[in-house]
Amino acid sequence: MSRTAPQDLMDKETRIVLHQRSDWRPILHTIVILSGYAALSAVATGPFPTEVRSLATLCLGILFVGWFSAVHECVHGLFLRNRIANHAFGLFWACPTLLNFSLYKYYHLEHHRHTAVDGDPEPRGEYKSFAQYLLALPTIWLPVRFLALAVDAVRGRFPAYVRRPEHRRAILFDDIILAVWLILVSAATMVAPEPMLWAYWVPLAIYFPMLTITGLPEHYGCESTSEVWRNTRSTKSNLIFRFIYWNNNYHAEHHALPQVPYYNLPRVHAIIGGQFKHQVQSFAGFHLRLVRKLLRTSSESTS
Repeated sequence: MSRTAPQDLMDKETRIVLHQRSDWRPILHTIVILSGYAALSAVATGPFPTEVRSLATLCLGILFVGWFSAVHECVHGLFLRNRIANHAFGLFWACPTLLNFSLYKYYHLEHHRHTAVDGDPEPRGEYKSFAQYLLALPTIWLPVRFLALAVDAVRGRFPAYVRRPEHRRAILFDDIILAVWLILVSAATMVAPEPMLWAYWVPLAIYFPMLTITGLPEHYGCESTSEVWRNTRSTKSNLIFRFIYWNNNYHAEHHALPQVPYYNLPRVHAIIGGQFKHQVQSFAGFHLRLVRKLLRTSSESTS
């Protein structure tokens, strides 16, 4: 594990290459993801056996986690080089997951400024029991909290990390877009309740626990320090999920070099990945080890 700054572990030419941007790659990625969503929706709402439809709905919920990762890419201004287009795609990915894009943007950028130390807006701490872990799985905290903050914004109340007038205006604008989305999706549900249930609402409900499964490993159990080598975890995962997740599994690499676009994170991992203290092979493996630890702790406390 190194204490050297991440950028100092590579030469200038490599840094330039890693920061190079491409508009066609996220657009192509989007086309593949949306094509997958359309195909799975057709299966989930089509004349197929219940088992097949249920599996398609589960896969749609997993795809939604990738939508959240696309939001994350837009938050850092890395999705497209044009600022307005980047924001438009941020809204496109955020609204179906019930997020005000700009509100989440300033929240997340504050997290980057104060990762794992005082001032970090992300919840910290560790579970004391297996029951506490199970109760946290649905992750309704994030959408409920951000919807509440979006309502507060209309009333003129903003979180401390929203400091500038133009940021407040952006949040209010995104509130309008989110409200339009909710009206449209509610109207669609009234017109076609069953297709909307299986192609949107149930996948959205699946997305909430999936957000815990993928998001918890990022910082859970890591040191409370500003040192990136020890405060963030990367997960190797598999090729298919890395594509769905927009390479956000390389989370330590992202925190080390946050202006590197997602398609270059595997190269960052190949260069400096071995320097990070916290790394796991899979999301499932992380949670299995955590569950074993919590069960063992619960057993010891009752004996």
